[in-house]
Amino acid sequence: SYPPMFEDDKVSEYHYFTNPLEEIMFNKYIGAEKVVRYIPDNKPLLDLYYIYGFLLLETKQYEKSEEYLKKAIKINPVSSRIILELCEIYKVRTYNYNKYYMHATDALKYAYTQQDIARSYRSLGYYYVEENQLETAFALFRYSMEYEMSPMAYSEIAYIQNKDKDIDLSLEESIELIGDKNIQLGANPFILETLDELIEEYEENKLYNQELYFLNIKFNLTNEDELIEKIENIQNIIKY
Repeated sequence: SYPPMFEDDKVSEYHYFTNPLEEIMFNKYIGAEKVVRYIPDNKPLLDLYYIYGFLLLETKQYEKSEEYLKKAIKINPVSSRIILELCEIYKVRTYNYNKYYMHATDALKYAYTQQDIARSYRSLGYYYVEENQLETAFALFRYSMEYEMSPMAYSEIAYIQNKDKDIDLSLEESIELIGDKNIQLGANPFILETLDELIEEYEENKLYNQELYFLNIKFNLTNEDELIEKIENIQNIIKY
């Protein structure tokens, strides 16, 4: 359990966010019910619970793993990496995949790294394999590889084609099918808008290290050429 000083009480709830983007997402999609108090950087509870939950999962101690990952998610409810670990538990431990699907969708909504986006699509792909909607599953694994070339995605695609040799979608067809299923395509537009606002704000206030941090996040999501020049300019300003 939490050390008493970070235990939620009648008036306070305790959170830790890696950066302002996560806090903005928390305020938009979840919102605080009590007064938010921040766990300081020198008390890395979030990482401790996450790592312990992850290790328990690796050793198939699912119940205990869920307990610690839920402690982590309480501290940061918009952490895709924690939500995706919970998905791994629900993949193994549930007979009903609704909870799994909802978590995978949430992970995609909050994801702001290529790895987390790709992993969210793979998680959704697995759900559609279980639902025997193999074409949709194929589309999701195919599209996930735009974000990360994962051996897991390759093996799932091979598995699907082994079951149905007629399934072979191009990237364009995959994107169209994902859109038809109302599944988010690429990074959440709210994240991209928020990144632009944060970058602008830090630029105006000449907070170049923070600006560079968010420029790099945006570049990793979009690969926009114009950002390369911007990143180099900021690096030169910081250097001198």
